[in-house]
Amino acid sequence: MTNEITRQIGIVLNNFNAIEDLTYEEELWKRFMNFHWQARRPIVLNKFDVSQEQFEEWREQLDRCGKEHAEYDPKAGKIIFKADHCPVKRILRAVMNQWISELERRLRTSTGNDFMFNPTDGFRLSGPYEGHVQTTFVHLRRGDQAYPTLVVEIAFTEPTETLFQRAKMWLEGTKDTTQLVILIDIKERRAPSKNSKHVKQEDKMWGVTDEEIALRLHAFWPMYHHIMYWYYENKLPLTGRFTVNMYVWGSHMAEPDKIWECDFPSDRTKPAVEHRENAVGSESEFCFYGIKTLFPIEQLKRETWKAMRFWSYERAANFAVEKLKELGLPITGYVRG
Repeated sequence: MTNEITRQIGIVLNNFNAIEDLTYEEELWKRFMNFHWQARRPIVLNKFDVSQEQFEEWREQLDRCGKEHAEYDPKAGKIIFKADHCPVKRILRAVMNQWISELERRLRTSTGNDFMFNPTDGFRLSGPYEGHVQTTFVHLRRGDQAYPTLVVEIAFTEPTETLFQRAKMWLEGTKDTTQLVILIDIKERRAPSKNSKHVKQEDKMWGVTDEEIALRLHAFWPMYHHIMYWYYENKLPLTGRFTVNMYVWGSHMAEPDKIWECDFPSDRTKPAVEHRENAVGSESEFCFYGIKTLFPIEQLKRETWKAMRFWSYERAANFAVEKLKELGLPITGYVRG
Protein backbone atom coordinates (compact mmCIF):
# COMPACT_ATOMS: atom_id res chain seq x y z
CA MET A 1 0.00 0.00 0.00
CA THR A 2 1.57 3.30 -1.07
CA ASN A 3 1.58 6.48 0.97
CA GLU A 4 -0.83 7.86 -1.62
CA ILE A 5 -3.44 5.18 -0.90
CA THR A 6 -3.01 5.75 2.83
CA ARG A 7 -3.52 9.49 2.27
CA GLN A 8 -6.64 8.95 0.14
CA ILE A 9 -8.16 6.61 2.74
CA GLY A 10 -7.47 9.21 5.44
CA ILE A 11 -9.18 11.94 3.39
CA VAL A 12 -12.32 9.82 2.96
CA LEU A 13 -12.45 8.68 6.59
CA ASN A 14 -12.05 12.25 7.80
CA ASN A 15 -15.52 12.96 6.35
CA PHE A 16 -17.15 10.32 8.57
CA ASN A 17 -18.05 11.60 12.04
CA ALA A 18 -20.45 8.83 13.12
CA ILE A 19 -21.49 5.39 11.98
CA GLU A 20 -24.61 6.86 10.34
CA ASP A 21 -22.36 8.72 7.89
CA LEU A 22 -21.16 5.38 6.52
CA THR A 23 -24.72 4.84 5.30
CA TYR A 24 -25.80 8.35 4.33
CA GLU A 25 -22.62 9.44 2.51
CA GLU A 26 -23.06 6.93 -0.31
CA GLU A 27 -20.48 8.35 -2.71
CA LEU A 28 -17.83 8.64 -0.02
CA TRP A 29 -18.54 5.08 1.08
CA LYS A 30 -18.04 3.84 -2.49
CA ARG A 31 -14.72 5.67 -2.62
CA PHE A 32 -13.66 4.12 0.68
CA MET A 33 -14.48 0.61 -0.58
CA ASN A 34 -12.49 1.27 -3.76
CA PHE A 35 -9.48 2.35 -1.70
CA HIS A 36 -9.98 -0.55 0.69
CA TRP A 37 -9.47 -2.84 -2.30
CA GLN A 38 -5.97 -1.40 -2.61
CA ALA A 39 -5.18 -1.44 1.13
CA ARG A 40 -2.53 -3.89 2.30
CA ARG A 41 -3.02 -3.43 6.05
CA PRO A 42 -6.18 -3.50 8.19
CA ILE A 43 -8.08 -0.21 8.29
CA VAL A 44 -9.37 0.82 11.72
CA LEU A 45 -12.16 3.41 11.78
CA ASN A 46 -10.75 5.37 14.72
CA LYS A 47 -12.66 8.63 14.53
CA PHE A 48 -15.76 7.46 16.40
CA ASP A 49 -16.85 4.70 18.76
CA VAL A 50 -19.51 2.17 17.80
CA SER A 51 -21.67 0.05 20.09
CA GLN A 52 -22.35 -3.62 19.40
CA GLU A 53 -25.97 -2.84 18.48
CA GLN A 54 -24.94 -0.04 16.11
CA PHE A 55 -22.43 -2.30 14.38
CA GLU A 56 -24.91 -5.15 13.94
CA GLU A 57 -27.57 -2.84 12.51
CA TRP A 58 -25.08 -1.18 10.15
CA ARG A 59 -23.59 -4.48 9.01
CA GLU A 60 -27.00 -5.71 7.88
CA GLN A 61 -27.03 -2.94 5.27
CA LEU A 62 -23.67 -3.88 3.73
CA ASP A 63 -23.26 -5.71 0.46
CA ARG A 64 -21.44 -9.04 0.28
CA CYS A 65 -17.96 -7.52 -0.05
CA GLY A 66 -18.49 -5.28 2.97
CA LYS A 67 -19.81 -8.10 5.16
CA GLU A 68 -16.90 -10.37 4.27
CA HIS A 69 -14.33 -7.83 5.47
CA ALA A 70 -15.94 -5.79 8.28
CA GLU A 71 -14.93 -6.90 11.78
CA TYR A 72 -15.71 -5.45 15.21
CA ASP A 73 -13.73 -5.07 18.43
CA PRO A 74 -16.19 -4.46 21.31
CA LYS A 75 -13.49 -3.50 23.83
CA ALA A 76 -12.26 -0.66 21.65
CA GLY A 77 -15.66 0.02 20.11
CA LYS A 78 -14.07 0.11 16.65
CA ILE A 79 -14.84 -1.23 13.18
CA ILE A 80 -11.91 -2.88 11.42
CA PHE A 81 -11.73 -3.66 7.73
CA LYS A 82 -9.47 -6.59 6.87
CA ALA A 83 -7.05 -6.05 4.00
CA ASP A 84 -7.76 -9.29 2.16
CA HIS A 85 -7.40 -8.05 -1.43
CA CYS A 86 -3.60 -8.26 -1.44
CA PRO A 87 -2.65 -10.39 -4.49
CA VAL A 88 -0.36 -12.61 -2.39
CA LYS A 89 -3.18 -13.50 -0.01
CA ARG A 90 -5.78 -13.90 -2.74
CA ILE A 91 -3.66 -16.34 -4.75
CA LEU A 92 -2.92 -18.59 -1.76
CA ARG A 93 -6.50 -18.26 -0.57
CA ALA A 94 -7.62 -19.71 -3.92
CA VAL A 95 -5.41 -22.76 -3.30
CA MET A 96 -6.88 -23.37 0.13
CA ASN A 97 -10.41 -22.66 -1.09
CA GLN A 98 -10.11 -25.35 -3.76
CA TRP A 99 -8.65 -27.78 -1.22
CA ILE A 100 -11.42 -27.11 1.32
CA SER A 101 -14.04 -27.39 -1.42
CA GLU A 102 -12.89 -30.90 -2.31
CA LEU A 103 -12.74 -31.86 1.39
CA GLU A 104 -16.28 -30.54 1.87
CA ARG A 105 -17.56 -32.58 -1.06
CA ARG A 106 -16.04 -35.79 0.25
CA LEU A 107 -17.24 -35.15 3.81
CA ARG A 108 -20.80 -34.52 2.63
CA THR A 109 -20.78 -37.72 0.57
CA SER A 110 -19.20 -39.83 3.31
CA THR A 111 -20.90 -38.59 6.48
CA GLY A 112 -24.20 -37.25 5.18
CA ASN A 113 -23.64 -34.04 7.14
CA ASP A 114 -24.32 -30.79 5.37
CA PHE A 115 -20.89 -29.14 5.41
CA MET A 116 -20.45 -25.65 3.95
CA PHE A 117 -17.39 -23.63 3.01
CA ASN A 118 -18.98 -20.55 1.42
CA PRO A 119 -18.04 -17.04 2.60
CA THR A 120 -20.13 -15.71 5.48
CA ASP A 121 -21.02 -12.39 6.98
CA GLY A 122 -18.63 -13.05 9.86
CA PHE A 123 -19.09 -14.79 13.20
CA ARG A 124 -19.91 -13.16 16.53
CA LEU A 125 -17.59 -14.84 19.00
CA SER A 126 -18.45 -15.90 22.53
CA GLY A 127 -16.71 -16.74 25.82
CA PRO A 128 -13.62 -14.60 26.50
CA TYR A 129 -14.13 -12.86 23.14
CA GLU A 130 -17.84 -12.16 23.53
CA GLY A 131 -19.02 -9.56 21.03
CA HIS A 132 -16.02 -9.73 18.70
CA VAL A 133 -17.06 -10.17 15.07
CA GLN A 134 -14.44 -12.02 13.07
CA THR A 135 -14.41 -13.10 9.44
CA THR A 136 -12.46 -15.95 7.84
CA PHE A 137 -10.38 -16.41 4.73
CA VAL A 138 -11.63 -19.95 4.23
CA HIS A 139 -13.55 -22.20 6.59
CA LEU A 140 -15.55 -25.41 6.79
CA ARG A 141 -18.75 -25.45 8.84
CA ARG A 142 -21.39 -28.04 9.48
CA GLY A 143 -24.85 -26.82 8.59
CA ASP A 144 -26.20 -27.55 12.07
CA GLN A 145 -23.48 -25.56 13.86
CA ALA A 146 -23.17 -21.82 14.42
CA TYR A 147 -19.38 -21.72 14.13
CA PRO A 148 -16.84 -23.23 11.72
CA THR A 149 -15.18 -26.54 12.54
CA LEU A 150 -12.07 -25.83 10.45
CA VAL A 151 -10.63 -22.35 9.77
CA VAL A 152 -7.81 -21.20 7.48
CA GLU A 153 -6.06 -17.92 8.29
CA ILE A 154 -3.45 -16.27 6.04
CA ALA A 155 -1.04 -13.45 6.91
CA PHE A 156 1.38 -11.50 4.73
CA THR A 157 1.98 -7.95 5.94
CA GLU A 158 0.60 -8.72 9.42
CA PRO A 159 2.88 -9.87 12.26
CA THR A 160 2.93 -13.60 12.98
CA GLU A 161 1.69 -12.82 16.51
CA THR A 162 -1.50 -11.35 15.02
CA LEU A 163 -2.05 -14.56 13.06
CA PHE A 164 -1.66 -16.63 16.23
CA GLN A 165 -4.04 -14.36 18.16
CA ARG A 166 -6.73 -14.78 15.54
CA ALA A 167 -6.33 -18.56 15.76
CA LYS A 168 -6.63 -18.41 19.54
CA MET A 169 -9.86 -16.42 19.25
CA TRP A 170 -11.35 -19.09 16.98
CA LEU A 171 -10.37 -21.89 19.33
CA GLU A 172 -11.51 -20.17 22.54
CA GLY A 173 -14.42 -18.06 21.30
CA THR A 174 -16.60 -20.57 19.43
CA LYS A 175 -17.98 -22.74 22.27
CA ASP A 176 -15.54 -25.57 21.45
CA THR A 177 -16.88 -25.82 17.89
CA THR A 178 -13.69 -24.86 16.04
CA GLN A 179 -11.47 -27.92 16.21
CA LEU A 180 -8.58 -26.87 13.99
CA VAL A 181 -7.04 -23.72 12.55
CA ILE A 182 -4.58 -23.95 9.65
CA LEU A 183 -2.27 -20.93 9.54
CA ILE A 184 -0.28 -19.80 6.50
CA ASP A 185 2.29 -17.12 7.26
CA ILE A 186 4.05 -15.51 4.28
CA LYS A 187 6.99 -13.18 4.83
CA GLU A 188 9.14 -11.22 2.39
CA ARG A 189 12.79 -10.99 3.44
CA ARG A 190 15.03 -8.09 2.39
CA ALA A 191 12.71 -6.27 0.03
CA PRO A 192 14.65 -4.40 -2.70
CA SER A 193 15.15 -0.67 -2.21
CA LYS A 194 14.90 1.93 -4.94
CA ASN A 195 17.88 3.65 -3.28
CA SER A 196 20.19 0.71 -3.99
CA LYS A 197 23.43 1.60 -5.80
CA HIS A 198 22.26 -0.67 -8.62
CA VAL A 199 19.12 1.45 -9.03
CA LYS A 200 20.28 4.96 -8.17
CA GLN A 201 23.45 6.03 -9.95
CA GLU A 202 24.59 9.67 -9.84
CA ASP A 203 21.66 11.73 -11.14
CA LYS A 204 19.79 8.75 -12.58
CA MET A 205 17.27 6.32 -11.14
CA TRP A 206 16.21 3.31 -13.23
CA GLY A 207 18.49 4.67 -15.95
CA VAL A 208 16.71 8.04 -16.36
CA THR A 209 17.10 11.51 -14.87
CA ASP A 210 14.29 13.51 -13.29
CA GLU A 211 14.28 15.73 -16.38
CA GLU A 212 13.81 12.73 -18.66
CA ILE A 213 10.98 11.47 -16.49
CA ALA A 214 9.24 14.85 -16.69
CA LEU A 215 9.69 14.87 -20.46
CA ARG A 216 8.93 11.26 -21.45
CA LEU A 217 7.47 9.39 -18.47
CA HIS A 218 5.25 12.01 -16.89
CA ALA A 219 2.24 9.78 -16.12
CA PHE A 220 1.67 6.55 -14.23
CA TRP A 221 1.54 3.96 -17.00
CA PRO A 222 4.66 5.08 -18.93
CA MET A 223 6.60 5.29 -15.65
CA TYR A 224 5.35 1.88 -14.48
CA HIS A 225 6.23 0.12 -17.73
CA HIS A 226 9.66 1.73 -17.80
CA ILE A 227 10.43 0.45 -14.28
CA MET A 228 9.21 -3.06 -15.08
CA TYR A 229 11.29 -3.19 -18.26
CA TRP A 230 14.38 -1.74 -16.53
CA TYR A 231 14.37 -4.43 -13.81
CA TYR A 232 13.85 -7.13 -16.45
CA GLU A 233 16.68 -5.85 -18.66
CA ASN A 234 19.08 -5.58 -15.72
CA LYS A 235 18.07 -8.98 -14.29
CA LEU A 236 17.29 -7.45 -10.89
CA PRO A 237 14.44 -8.74 -8.68
CA LEU A 238 11.50 -6.60 -7.63
CA THR A 239 10.82 -8.79 -4.60
CA GLY A 240 12.88 -10.17 -1.78
CA ARG A 241 13.03 -13.80 -0.74
CA PHE A 242 9.68 -15.23 0.29
CA THR A 243 9.29 -17.67 3.19
CA VAL A 244 6.03 -19.56 3.67
CA ASN A 245 5.31 -21.25 7.00
CA MET A 246 2.31 -23.49 7.63
CA TYR A 247 1.08 -24.19 11.15
CA VAL A 248 -1.75 -26.23 12.59
CA TRP A 249 -3.37 -25.38 15.91
CA GLY A 250 -5.91 -27.81 17.27
CA SER A 251 -8.31 -27.34 20.17
CA HIS A 252 -6.30 -29.93 22.14
CA MET A 253 -2.98 -28.13 21.57
CA ALA A 254 -1.41 -25.52 23.84
CA GLU A 255 0.29 -23.72 20.95
CA PRO A 256 0.56 -23.90 17.14
CA ASP A 257 2.79 -26.53 15.56
CA LYS A 258 4.81 -25.62 12.46
CA ILE A 259 4.45 -28.44 9.95
CA TRP A 260 5.92 -26.95 6.74
CA GLU A 261 8.40 -24.23 5.77
CA CYS A 262 9.63 -23.32 2.31
CA ASP A 263 11.96 -20.59 1.00
CA PHE A 264 11.45 -19.00 -2.41
CA PRO A 265 14.54 -17.15 -3.76
CA SER A 266 14.11 -13.75 -5.38
CA ASP A 267 16.01 -15.24 -8.31
CA ARG A 268 13.32 -17.33 -9.97
CA THR A 269 15.82 -19.44 -11.88
CA LYS A 270 16.59 -21.14 -8.57
CA PRO A 271 14.25 -23.74 -7.05
CA ALA A 272 12.22 -23.35 -3.88
CA VAL A 273 13.85 -24.99 -0.87
CA GLU A 274 11.76 -26.98 1.60
CA HIS A 275 13.21 -27.36 5.08
CA ARG A 276 14.41 -30.82 6.03
CA GLU A 277 12.65 -30.80 9.40
CA ASN A 278 9.23 -30.31 7.77
CA ALA A 279 6.59 -32.60 9.24
CA VAL A 280 4.61 -32.77 5.99
CA GLY A 281 5.45 -33.00 2.30
CA SER A 282 3.78 -33.51 -1.05
CA GLU A 283 2.74 -37.07 -0.16
CA SER A 284 1.54 -36.30 3.39
CA GLU A 285 -2.12 -36.89 4.17
CA PHE A 286 -4.48 -34.71 6.17
CA CYS A 287 -7.20 -36.61 8.05
CA PHE A 288 -10.42 -34.86 9.08
CA TYR A 289 -13.59 -36.63 10.26
CA GLY A 290 -12.07 -39.84 8.94
CA ILE A 291 -11.52 -38.43 5.44
CA LYS A 292 -7.93 -38.45 4.17
CA THR A 293 -6.63 -36.03 1.58
CA LEU A 294 -3.18 -34.84 0.54
CA PHE A 295 -1.94 -31.52 1.89
CA PRO A 296 -1.87 -29.01 -1.02
CA ILE A 297 1.92 -28.61 -0.82
CA GLU A 298 2.65 -28.71 -4.56
CA GLN A 299 -0.16 -26.23 -5.26
CA LEU A 300 1.14 -23.86 -2.58
CA LYS A 301 4.65 -24.01 -4.02
CA ARG A 302 3.44 -23.36 -7.56
CA GLU A 303 1.11 -20.53 -6.61
CA THR A 304 3.62 -18.81 -4.32
CA TRP A 305 5.82 -18.22 -7.39
CA LYS A 306 2.79 -16.63 -9.05
CA ALA A 307 2.13 -14.53 -5.94
CA MET A 308 5.71 -13.25 -6.03
CA ARG A 309 5.26 -12.23 -9.66
CA PHE A 310 2.11 -10.27 -8.87
CA TRP A 311 3.82 -8.67 -5.87
CA SER A 312 6.61 -7.50 -8.17
CA TYR A 313 4.00 -5.77 -10.37
CA GLU A 314 2.62 -4.02 -7.31
CA ARG A 315 6.05 -2.91 -6.13
CA ALA A 316 6.85 -1.43 -9.55
CA ALA A 317 3.55 0.47 -9.38
CA ASN A 318 4.40 1.76 -5.91
CA PHE A 319 7.85 2.90 -7.07
CA ALA A 320 6.27 4.70 -10.03
CA VAL A 321 3.71 6.51 -7.86
CA GLU A 322 6.26 7.58 -5.26
CA LYS A 323 8.61 8.97 -7.91
CA LEU A 324 5.87 10.84 -9.78
CA LYS A 325 4.56 12.33 -6.52
CA GLU A 326 8.10 13.39 -5.60
CA LEU A 327 8.37 15.27 -8.91
CA GLY A 328 4.85 16.74 -8.68
CA LEU A 329 3.67 14.81 -11.72
CA PRO A 330 0.18 13.30 -12.16
CA ILE A 331 -0.57 9.69 -11.17
CA THR A 332 -3.77 9.40 -13.21
CA GLY A 333 -4.58 5.79 -13.86
CA TYR A 334 -3.22 4.48 -10.56
CA VAL A 335 -5.74 5.50 -7.90
CA ARG A 336 -9.20 4.02 -8.40
CA GLY A 337 -11.47 6.24 -6.40
